[in-house]
Amino acid sequence: MPNTYVANAGPALVFWNGISEELASISGVFKDSNQGNYGNLVFKTRTNDQVKLETKMVILSNGNVGIGTNEPGTFKLAVNGKIWSQEVNIAMTNPGPDYVFEKDYNLLSLAELEAYIKANKHLPEVPSAKEMDAEGLNIKEMNLILLKKVEELTLHLIEANKKIEETNEKVKALEERVKDK
Repeated sequence: MPNTYVANAGPALVFWNGISEELASISGVFKDSNQGNYGNLVFKTRTNDQVKLETKMVILSNGNVGIGTNEPGTFKLAVNGKIWSQEVNIAMTNPGPDYVFEKDYNLLSLAELEAYIKANKHLPEVPSAKEMDAEGLNIKEMNLILLKKVEELTLHLIEANKKIEETNEKVKALEERVKDK
């Protein structure tokens, strides 16, 4: 199959249906900018109702990949659409929040937490819904925040359980005193 050349494009591998309709293509696209000359790979396909091919994926000269977007920006992988995976592993570059179990950790009291929630309508250190809508959600950071909140809640539950046990002991002692009279 001969290479096909398009304006601002290098060689292309074009897949035809055997008549005269393009079904898909992989092409090299020449980018000339102030920073130099770059070559990107562009993958195009079409569906039954499309007359011409549409770009579905690009690989930029810096290795960044865009699926469903022509501009992955600074992301190694940018996807415009849903992603399904059986597993995702995230490299940890910062420690988990086990520091909440240290004796010198300043755990907010439930009263302080309640006041914060009333004033801000979200938990401390958790982005607000407005912030998440505007900036998106960093899964690694959010998982660390949520883990920290679970660990803080666990400390509150342990403390509450101690108070319940103390109260139960006092009630038991009072019941014994009443029974002895």
